[in-house]
Amino acid sequence: IIGGGFQADASYELNDQHTLRGGFMLLEEFATSDTSTTVFNLDGSGNPTGTPFPIMDNNNLHALFYGVYLQDEWKLTEKFTVNYGARFDVYASSFDHENQPSPRINFIYTPTDSTTLHAGYARYFTPPPLENVSSGSVKKFNGTSNASEVTQDSGVRSERANYYDVGISQKLAPGLQVGLDGYYKTADNQLDDGLFGQSLILSSFNYRKGEIYGAEFTASYTRGGFSTYANVAYSVAQGNDITSAQFLFGADDLAYIKNHWVYLDHDQRITGSFGAAYTWNHSKGSTRVYVDALYGSG
Repeated sequence: IIGGGFQADASYELNDQHTLRGGFMLLEEFATSDTSTTVFNLDGSGNPTGTPFPIMDNNNLHALFYGVYLQDEWKLTEKFTVNYGARFDVYASSFDHENQPSPRINFIYTPTDSTTLHAGYARYFTPPPLENVSSGSVKKFNGTSNASEVTQDSGVRSERANYYDVGISQKLAPGLQVGLDGYYKTADNQLDDGLFGQSLILSSFNYRKGEIYGAEFTASYTRGGFSTYANVAYSVAQGNDITSAQFLFGADDLAYIKNHWVYLDHDQRITGSFGAAYTWNHSKGSTRVYVDALYGSG
């Protein structure tokens, strides 16, 4: 895979109340895949027969992803700020052509010097990875020992999601701050990926619907040269009804997932990070020692 891109961002303080921000990005990718797979033909009973022979499958893929955005930071009062705007994205590849306008808005309210509240909504557009197995590649192996149980291979599509977020940050004492944030996401064409068979690369596919929600607790404390932090997150990520790259799955799995919610490949129920550090100054400079840890439930 070869890729390159360009991104530019700018801001302009219109007045004491409004700060405008805008920008654009462009990403272009090329992928070349040359494979040779040795297979057997199958007899009427589905058993390999005859001598093995190679099937060549060479592909050249291309994708172009670009977008622009504009937003305004509006300070209605000293304690209340609204950020609102929108972006427009276009994705054009060898197997998918889509675009989407995406509005965003969030509110920040600081009723006291020690309390900050926030809430927001955003619309997201996420293109699929360029690596993709075409329906033509799947059909090449029909009637051979490398045939898929399911031969359907609808093209992988871009994910379109609605994301909602609300949270609070509170200073409890000098140096001590805690926060709690909750989020909820719904998606059409929910993207997911996984390792299938003997493949050494991730293969992408879509669920018709996706639902992800969770909460995160954060805490930090700093006093003198000592600092410590802790973050604990709870998450649930599910999808329903596979609508692309169906050949990756067995017929029974497809039938079950069509009518049941299943956990996404990247679902992790509990995630935590913790750490502490101490820094002291001396005649030769300063010395810092620290310890940290990560936890994930899988």
